[in-house]
Amino acid sequence: MMCKHILRLSIRRYSTNKSTYLTSKEQIDQFLSKPTWSVKQLMKPNQDSINQITIDSNVIRKMLTLSGLKSDITSETEQQLINALKLQMIFIGHLYNDNEMNQEKESSNDSIFRLIASDHKPDTPVTLESLLHQIKNLPQQVNPEKGETEGFPISEINPRNDTFFTIKTKKSI
Repeated sequence: MMCKHILRLSIRRYSTNKSTYLTSKEQIDQFLSKPTWSVKQLMKPNQDSINQITIDSNVIRKMLTLSGLKSDITSETEQQLINALKLQMIFIGHLYNDNEMNQEKESSNDSIFRLIASDHKPDTPVTLESLLHQIKNLPQQVNPEKGETEGFPISEINPRNDTFFTIKTKKSI
């Protein structure tokens, strides 16, 4: 019995790491300011996979503009951003593709992110006229893929049948 107890204590001592508790705001800030891991440590992409991704300066400048950041940057900063974006795209591809053998080369970067002008155009607002027009055309738009069948006039329903209900509305005078 005593041997079990000593064994358990020694296993606990060597299997757990003793860490100090964070007791002050400064200790918490200091702990959070140190990165614990990075994408570069997790996976080291080869130069071929980096070179396969093509990102031009227009994409970087558009991303900066859409993010509300200044797009007047130096070419050195632009190249750093391009390299960082390529690494992020490789990392995202790594997250979404579990099977390395089934990876297919994408023809564009749209599978990772979309920066198409049409994505940023707001839809046309719904007006009363367009809504009334859609309601008027609704009975003619039967979609069998959704399980919709041909409609029937409610007047054909037998009001004496207990399984159906007929909705009667008041007629305006």
